[in-house]
Amino acid sequence: MTYDGANTCALVPATIALFQTAGTVVGPVTLSTSTMPADSGSNFNVNAAECLYMYHLSPASLASGTYSVKILIGGAIVGTGTFGVQ
Repeated sequence: MTYDGANTCALVPATIALFQTAGTVVGPVTLSTSTMPADSGSNFNVNAAECLYMYHLSPASLASGTYSVKILIGGAIVGTGTFGVQ
């Protein structure tokens, strides 16, 4: 994005909400790893270089099960997803 000819990234604050929906994993789980440190709290970080929201969740703190995640901007849900932790 640009403003007055200069690159800018003016994203409004976004939050994440996480809910455990089942005590077991429903469906297949794809194992993956990340070298990025986990975020804490519910606020997203803004990657100004790429002008995008980022949140690194630590599954180590989550019990095994299925989770629903909601992404909120300005209090409105703008995205949802489901994932499992073994």
